[in-house]
Amino acid sequence: MNPPDAGRRVALLARPGPARDCVRGALLEIGAEIVAEDDPASADPEAMRAVAPQVLMVVLDAGSEDALGRFDIVIGDPSIEVMFEEADVAVAREGWEAARWRRHLAAKLNHRSDVLPPVAGAAGIPAIDALSVQLGELISTDEPEFPPLAQVDLPVTATGGDDFSIFDPLLAETGTDEGGMLTVHGFEHDLPSLDLTPVTGPAFSASDFDPLLAELDAQMPDTSPAPAEWQGGLVEGFGALEPDSTGSLADAGSSGTMATELSLADETMPNAPSRAARGVHDIDELERRISSLELVDDMASPSGAVLVMAGVGGPDAVRQFIGALPVTFPRAVLVRQSLDGARYDKLVAQMQRATSLPVALARAGEAAMPGTVYILGDDIGMQTTGGLRFNGAGAASLLDSLAAIDSAVVVLSGADATDAERIMRLRDAGAVVGAQVAEGCYDAAAANALSASGVTTGAPSELAQQIAKRWRS
Repeated sequence: MNPPDAGRRVALLARPGPARDCVRGALLEIGAEIVAEDDPASADPEAMRAVAPQVLMVVLDAGSEDALGRFDIVIGDPSIEVMFEEADVAVAREGWEAARWRRHLAAKLNHRSDVLPPVAGAAGIPAIDALSVQLGELISTDEPEFPPLAQVDLPVTATGGDDFSIFDPLLAETGTDEGGMLTVHGFEHDLPSLDLTPVTGPAFSASDFDPLLAELDAQMPDTSPAPAEWQGGLVEGFGALEPDSTGSLADAGSSGTMATELSLADETMPNAPSRAARGVHDIDELERRISSLELVDDMASPSGAVLVMAGVGGPDAVRQFIGALPVTFPRAVLVRQSLDGARYDKLVAQMQRATSLPVALARAGEAAMPGTVYILGDDIGMQTTGGLRFNGAGAASLLDSLAAIDSAVVVLSGADATDAERIMRLRDAGAVVGAQVAEGCYDAAAANALSASGVTTGAPSELAQQIAKRWRS
């Protein structure tokens, strides 16, 4: 029996063989309408596009990957949804795994989130039974009715508050008693008739208060250091000023009075440099300092990256993840997808069709550029000193070399579960960690281990959106 939302038009692109038969049977079982089915080596892309499929199902194997380049016009059509399936994985599914895969395929094909199998006998269970009716009668949502409160009529001349008075601290200090009554009189003065001196000085504000001056003022003595009987003039005890032998004082003391003219020039002091000389000196000093400066690379490449780890069942999840990343993503994306045949150059071409970001094969000695997806082979490691750069340390060293504070780790289907402990150490050190939800994984051992430790889980596209928010500019 077909589900009610079935019937989407699907074009199947696969080489003849058991994998193609398996995928075709699953599509028919979930109610899809297969409008075209052909071998990628001989199919006509325009003819397949002409049948107007809603979904293009591509079954990948070693022989069909080279021919997929001819179908870019179909794969790149925004009106056609593209789904990939691995031939060897499709053939290997049996029993419960095959049934679960068909449920996930139906959910993905029809854009549903419900992937659980139907409960046996659920259709015969009534929505409302006798027990639910009894519970509904016991649980009442009506507001309880209370008797009205007794109304007490008070006379208008009630004097319950006559003995209340307002305490006024000022009246308490002056001893004035107004009988407990607080009276506010109107302003009866004619302001223009008051003889007020206008204030012309600047208004005082809180910023005018200087705590240092206030402290100094508090330490100054209240009396003047001069004697109380001093009325001006010289204070006793000061001797007469001796004539200066250098002649800087003019004719002092000849008439019994103080010198009538003082010279402020000190002939012993060196002449101050002119303004022009100071300007030349300042320019020379500035040039000397500039020449001693060292150039610093303010635009150093970030050492952080997004490490995507996947294995069996992972290529389709990797496509969904990188396909959901924005084209302006500011970090390098390192894809560690384990492949039995180690054909990572072919994986580059597959991933490039799924994303607008550039996809490249990582090579030892090359620097990782931000905003680029790199496919990492088995022999590729990395170093973060002076920027992110690939080396030949091997894939086992990736987690130990990752800069946790500016990086993220995404665990998808088929990732090695033995790496879970090291991934959790990276999370504790500041890295962002996410795992694919177990229901969407073919091999969920690593995802389950991380989920049990509190790591956020979700579909690959949801994880990509969360990672993009982390580095949103």
